[in-house]
Amino acid sequence: MDAATADGELTGAELMQAQAELWNHVFAYTRSTSLRCGVELGVPDAVHRLGGAATAPSLVAELGLPPSRAPYLRLLAHAGFFVFEDAGGSYRLTPLSRFLVSDAHGGHGLAPFALAMLHPVVVSPSASLAPWFRGAKTDAATAFEAAHGGRDLWATARSARRSTTPWRATGGS
Repeated sequence: MDAATADGELTGAELMQAQAELWNHVFAYTRSTSLRCGVELGVPDAVHRLGGAATAPSLVAELGLPPSRAPYLRLLAHAGFFVFEDAGGSYRLTPLSRFLVSDAHGGHGLAPFALAMLHPVVVSPSASLAPWFRGAKTDAATAFEAAHGGRDLWATARSARRSTTPWRATGGS
């Protein structure tokens, strides 16, 4: 569908919609980085241990975080990983965040998977897609191989298994 007016110009509403869509794409990475941060900090398990809902002060205390970091927990709620209830000032697990609660706490235990898929080893090739498409300095079959010296995901994982990288701890070995 062509969004242009008869003379080829976009309307103000169309320009605003296009700009909003652009901003959503530009800042989409904040959702995945917020997810990774929340999982690394153990937020899903902490909320679960605190009964499925927790105030910011109780949550930062449970996590051992400085109280000044409490406002940043709103990012996790804004991204949909938790619900913030204004009335009680508490964060509550959502169906999505219940998947991230560890098996040991009665959850689905998908946090290691999320960490592995959001690990820099996995996501860093996306920063080099354009050079890879252009074939710059590589004949690698994939952008992943180009970013990791010609090694595919499995060779990279085997190498990481022998190291003490966080990739190993997330189940990426």
